[in-house]
Amino acid sequence: MYNSYGAGLDSLTGRSLDDLLKENAEALAALRGVIGECEPCEDEVMLLRYLLQAAGDINVAGERATSGRELRKKYSGVIEMATRDEHLPQEGRIRQFLCHGRWRYPSDESELRYPPMMITRSGLSNSQKLTEVVSEEELVEYFIWERRRCFEEVVKKSQETGQLVMMISVNDLEGASLITGREPKFFKAVKVSSEAGSCLCPLLTRKHVMVNAGVVIDALFRIASVFMPQRALDKVTFMSCAELFDLSGIASSDFPDFLGGSCRLSPDSPLAVGQSAAVG
Repeated sequence: MYNSYGAGLDSLTGRSLDDLLKENAEALAALRGVIGECEPCEDEVMLLRYLLQAAGDINVAGERATSGRELRKKYSGVIEMATRDEHLPQEGRIRQFLCHGRWRYPSDESELRYPPMMITRSGLSNSQKLTEVVSEEELVEYFIWERRRCFEEVVKKSQETGQLVMMISVNDLEGASLITGREPKFFKAVKVSSEAGSCLCPLLTRKHVMVNAGVVIDALFRIASVFMPQRALDKVTFMSCAELFDLSGIASSDFPDFLGGSCRLSPDSPLAVGQSAAVG
């Protein structure tokens, strides 16, 4: 059975969908009036996600929902591949220099119990070399593909449990390099995919947790702030690995060892040392 793991990271995690729908019934009715006839995927929970993501602002939620319709057409091929769990052709080139991916829990039981957790290991990534082997659009597609795969998971778990489920998003900054980590093209791709993601995958997550922040983080954050939307920057929170571990509520045996748990990565994990060719 799914439990409200991650509730310590976000107060909405684990909330009853029925309760949230009742609490926001009036606003949801107003949102339907703003966007007009709904598309098949725009059910009550999807609209609720748009509304909660916009902190109850009906106009902002309506803009995101309307933009989502156009973006679903633009990225229909990427979305279909994510839904079918098919891999993008550029993924191999990207993984050479980007240590980023879904944390796979060690058992089927833990996969069912916990929310998906997406991790970036910046110290094992090299954004400069990355942008030499892929275009900005290929990176945008990849990030949207990853988001959409996680979105399929949280939507399914929400349906099965009757609770609001969100992804846990973590950036491990251990060993991050100011030299190889400040590529503007990379941050532009992150910005575009972040904006698209808020329309295609509403309320996938509300916080991006940064851990192991070292002396370079202020400089990197200043660089990122030039390209990233303020909405995305406002979601960033810094904490220690111990705080992340405690607040996630995930058992040590199911939590990655490089973030404070006791579970080792499988050799074929996209997060494992050696899966990325990047060297700071």
